Amino acid sequence: MSAAARRSDDALRALLCSVAAADPRVRAAILNGSRADPRAVPDAFQDWDVVYVVDSLEPFLADTDWVDCFGERLIMQLPDAMDEPLDDDPEQFTWLMLFRDGHRIDLTLVTSDAFSELPREPYEQILYDPSRLIPPAPPVTPYAQPPSAVAFQACCNEFWWVVPYVVKGLWRDQPIYAQTHLAVVRDQLLLMCDWWLVLTEGNRRSGGKHGRDLGRWLPDTLWRTVCASYVPVDAAATWQALETVMATFDVLAREVAARAELIYPEDDAERVWQYVRQQRADFERANDAP
Repeated sequence: MSAAARRSDDALRALLCSVAAADPRVRAAILNGSRADPRAVPDAFQDWDVVYVVDSLEPFLADTDWVDCFGERLIMQLPDAMDEPLDDDPEQFTWLMLFRDGHRIDLTLVTSDAFSELPREPYEQILYDPSRLIPPAPPVTPYAQPPSAVAFQACCNEFWWVVPYVVKGLWRDQPIYAQTHLAVVRDQLLLMCDWWLVLTEGNRRSGGKHGRDLGRWLPDTLWRTVCASYVPVDAAATWQALETVMATFDVLAREVAARAELIYPEDDAERVWQYVRQQRADFERANDAP
């Protein structure tokens, strides 16, 4: 299929409903994720996150071609079949399918017995439920919640604990090691950005999964600072990115702590700052020496 042959959203929705309705083994079908969330900004890359409630997984797992009914695939992943040992009697199984026309369906089959244990999302649409098997969705919650004291301390501790790993990688001339740990540090910054948005925007904004929406909501200066932490594999650039991330995290964490009445580990931050400044100065002198 070419891009011109892309199926419409209405056609995909109808297909997901008709496949469920035509198969007596399927008891119900639910759409959740961003396509069921009225707050999400629609685009061509939105996944179809679908749950089929079934009596038994065995016949679906035995017939490897049954998902061909959804269209011509570009690639597929079966995450539940990628871990060892495999579950001999699974109660849910997921097919992640990207189709040649650009649509993606993340289809999870779950047994009716196990359905009650499946996490529910506040925004979902029932595609098929002739027996009224699906109970009402849980109440809608805000985008995100302010941090608990434990979560805030964990984030701060992980941030300042991992910073020296970046330094170690730079000194050892292990750029991939340094960049890998810079990414771990940055993840804590993205989490702090999310909390900052929650507290400054009154639960009306969220950075989203992997910080995907931060560019929409953060002030331009802060957003540019976050983006500046993504640098090439270069020692000088990595040192600068590390200090940029540290400075940004320090400011945001203090503000989050003040707004949420939490305790920021200032002593940890100051000691790690001193360590990084000294290590960077020594590194630059050592590498500038003839």
